[in-house]
Amino acid sequence: MKSILLKKGWAGKTISRAETIERFNPIIKKHIVLNRFYDAAIRDLDHDEHTKQFTLDQRTARADVGKLCETVFSCGGVAYSGTDLDPEAVSSGSSLEDVMFNLFDLETDLQDAISEEESIEHQMRSRAILGVVKTHSAERYKYLSNATRKLNRPD
Repeated sequence: MKSILLKKGWAGKTISRAETIERFNPIIKKHIVLNRFYDAAIRDLDHDEHTKQFTLDQRTARADVGKLCETVFSCGGVAYSGTDLDPEAVSSGSSLEDVMFNLFDLETDLQDAISEEESIEHQMRSRAILGVVKTHSAERYKYLSNATRKLNRPD
């Protein structure tokens, strides 16, 4: 609201760089985990339409992680890198339904985490990056939502 009223840069008190680092790293982790599941789906799924879409989406998703990490670096922090995650241990699921609903749930979790940040007074650049990441996540979510509409959720 403040930025709309003033029609210029951010006004008021924003969170510190340390707080930005603290808030962005869990989002980066969620995004990296999600990307690993997309990679596993591309590797394991025998469904050309979905794997083609996931491959296209992964380019943007990786760039989004880079933008989030760059923000942490510019705040003087160390961004979560995912080196503690074993990429071979990630399995997207044993069936099309498992894969699609696992991705759907992880995408929902990422969107929820980003939505929680909307009430936080981030600096303008951080807000813009979160907005872009949320938009890209919403596009993937929409695809998954449409794709899972015809499927039965596994127990």
